[in-house]
Formats: sequence, structure tokens, C-alpha cells
Amino acid sequence: MTNLMATQLRTIQIFLNSVKKIADWIDKGCQDKDLFPEYTFPISGDFSDSRMKLQRAAFTFHVEKCKKIETPTDYCIKIIIDRDSKKKIRNQLRLVGIDEFSIYGDLDHLSKSLKSLFGDFTVN
Repeated sequence: MTNLMATQLRTIQIFLNSVKKIADWIDKGCQDKDLFPEYTFPISGDFSDSRMKLQRAAFTFHVEKCKKIETPTDYCIKIIIDRDSKKKIRNQLRLVGIDEFSIYGDLDHLSKSLKSLFGDFTVN
């Protein structure tokens, strides 16, 4: 078994154990925090809402006693983005169709997207 496969298997085991602990917590009336898992784990949400559909409805479940990830792993890395690169990155994302409207899908964010493309203008 490769190192990557072992890491993936361990991740799946942690996830399944976490789901079991949450199920136990629900079965016991949602009272005992000691039944919570020790790890943060991903959850896929419901796609019935348009905003959640646009954002792919992916979340992470965190608990108080969650072990903090201090160093990067095969499946978790830390990316630091320089604040001076913000405008350039937003422009690059816009070129591939990612903007406020593609993320939130409402009229307020459509307006913000149009203003960022064409500027603030008034129709007479």
C-alpha cells in the first residue's frame, strides 16, 4: 500500500468514526459533547437552495475539542495570499467566470458584478 493510499484510508476511517459519534450524540438527545468526534470533517450539503448549488454546498464540521492542523499533510495545505495580489486574482477569476454573482446568484451580487465590469453608471 502506498503512503497516499494509507493516508486516504486513515482519512476515511476518521470520517466514518466521526459520523458514528455524531449519530450516537443525536441518539442520546444532543446533550453529551464528549460523544463528538475529535476531528474536523467535510459535509456535503443539500442542493435544493440555488446559493448552495452555486457554492457546491461543501462545509466542514468543527467541534470544540477538534485537533488543530499545525502542519500541511497530503490532503491539507496552507495557502497564504499576499494582500497586494487581491485585485489581480479577482480579475483572473472574473476571466474564468467566477465573480460575486456566480457565487451568490442574487440580484445584489449581479449588480456588484456588473458595476465591477462596467463601472457605476446612471440611466437617464
